[in-house]
Amino acid sequence: MSKILLTSNGFFTDVIKQHFLQLIKGHLASKKATIITTASQQKQTNKFAIKAKEDLLRMGFNQVDFTDVEFDKPDSLENYDVIYINGGNPFYLLYHLKKSGADSILKKLAKQDIVFVGVVLEQLFLDKT
Repeated sequence: MSKILLTSNGFFTDVIKQHFLQLIKGHLASKKATIITTASQQKQTNKFAIKAKEDLLRMGFNQVDFTDVEFDKPDSLENYDVIYINGGNPFYLLYHLKKSGADSILKKLAKQDIVFVGVVLEQLFLDKT
């Protein structure tokens, strides 16, 4: 069963970081994370996506990637232990999740030991799945 952390401001505080780390089983260095950047106009150059990547690397993840479900193959999401959904336009994100089939993959992953982080309005998507 997956674990979900909903936050309005990413890993802004140490308390949020600690709650997140408590959801992770095993050594962080062996875990892979991806940041879904589809909702943001700036995609992977969005300052909040960049900060999230820096935070995850500082916490001990060796691999943190960006995924844009509008352009990337949605089945690539199956390769990650943590899926961080960055803020932006939730309607744009939801449209591309459905169009690409990533919504079905995320629903399947929700039954596994995956950690989801939803930031700002992406909580609407996570609440419905």
